[in-house]
Order: sequence, then C-alpha cells, then structure tokens
Amino acid sequence: MMFKKTLFVLFYLLSIHSAMAIDFNFKGKLVEVPCQLFAGSEAQMVDLGVADKNYLYRNKRSITHRFQIRLEQCDISIRKTLEIIFSGPESIAQPGLLMPDMQLNSAEGIAVGLRFLDKDLPLGKSTGALTLLSGTNVFNFTAFIQADPEAIKNKSIKEGLFNSTAQFSLIYP
Repeated sequence: MMFKKTLFVLFYLLSIHSAMAIDFNFKGKLVEVPCQLFAGSEAQMVDLGVADKNYLYRNKRSITHRFQIRLEQCDISIRKTLEIIFSGPESIAQPGLLMPDMQLNSAEGIAVGLRFLDKDLPLGKSTGALTLLSGTNVFNFTAFIQADPEAIKNKSIKEGLFNSTAQFSLIYP
C-alpha cells in the first residue's frame, strides 16, 4: 500500500511541473510528377556475382551486371523528359565510382561503377534528357567492379565480401 501512495505522489509531483509550448513549422512543396516509380525499382539489390581478383589485375574491371529503373503510368502531358542522377559515397581512389561501405566489407582495392547506354555514368552526373513515353518506361543500367589503379600497381587487391549503396534521383526539367 505504501508503494501505491508513493507512486501516486510521484506522479502528482511530476504532473505539476510547468510546461512550455514549442512551435513546429512544417513546410514542403507540392508537385505533379508525370510518372510513378515501379515498386520493384525503389530498393534493389544488384548482385555483382563473384569476381576473380586476377581477372581484375588483367582487365581492371569485371563484367557488367544489369539493373533497371522502371516508371509506370507516365503522363507526357505533364512532362516529356526526365534525367536520372546517381549519388552515394564516392571512392577517393576512383572519383565517380562508389566506395564500398567500409563497415560491411572485407574486400579492398575496388570500387563499383555504373554505366548507361554503354557509357560510364559517374556519380553526380546526369544521364542527360531522356524522352518519356506514355505509359511504362524502362531504363537499363549496368554495374561493375573496378580495381583501384594503385591496388593493381601494388598487387594489393584483397578478396572478400563488399557492399556499396547508391541513391538515384529522378529529375523532371
């Protein structure tokens, strides 16, 4: 019984403390976008497979692996073009390529690169204006592993697991 009285007094004392009101300001921007991002395009895992470090010493980069960004219900009366830009932690040794997440990796001396229309697509660079079609639009990209120049020179590529994360932005000019 004493415990209940003590608890009641404690709650009572806590409730009589003064309160202070704090204002929150919410702001944003309402836009109309011409396309909806297909649910499977928003969070993808691109498996770059198993790469042989000796292959990287000889060829500098692995074979490419495809992935897509798919847009649906595109209404070209709203916008007719789109640009796609990838971003993420950039490799110091290889600017424009993704640096592997150092906390999740045991592989060293590599970075992940992206390609679009058979050309390298550096991080932060636009695909250029892409013409939208009414309905569904699919944009094909590829990713690859590339060895750091110093790691090739010093034969210091370290095998192991790696993970890199990129984000993409859809820009409707």
